[in-house]
Amino acid sequence: MDRKIGSKEFFLVKDSNMRDYIYYICCGNDYLGKCIFSKTKNEIFIKYITIFVHYRGNKLMPIFYDMLEKIFIDLKCTTVMLMAEERTEKYGKLEQLYKSIGFIPIKYHDAYNGDYPIRHIKMVKYLFVKSKL
Repeated sequence: MDRKIGSKEFFLVKDSNMRDYIYYICCGNDYLGKCIFSKTKNEIFIKYITIFVHYRGNKLMPIFYDMLEKIFIDLKCTTVMLMAEERTEKYGKLEQLYKSIGFIPIKYHDAYNGDYPIRHIKMVKYLFVKSKL
């Protein structure tokens, strides 16, 4: 599950865990990001997805998600869910990122965690899995 862009080759590394799937996006010897997700019958729930701080701003999230989506399709899943948590000083930035890779917001919840206001955004993306007839 490699992907080459220019001279950089990106690949996924799977970590073993009995309940969750854990994948890292890597380039060379560097770990650039991490995703933890669980799977039910035909649904993926992304519990955690990030590009590590030192690598942000390089448009890696769409590359990472595209590589993960191929795994979701191989797992025969038709729905991907996630709960984005966005600090209000960055209002709309995270939501826009997920929208740019095909997620649709379905529920908003504003909260205060004791230090700063946050917004939880439940999002969904529907996948089209080819069936073998």
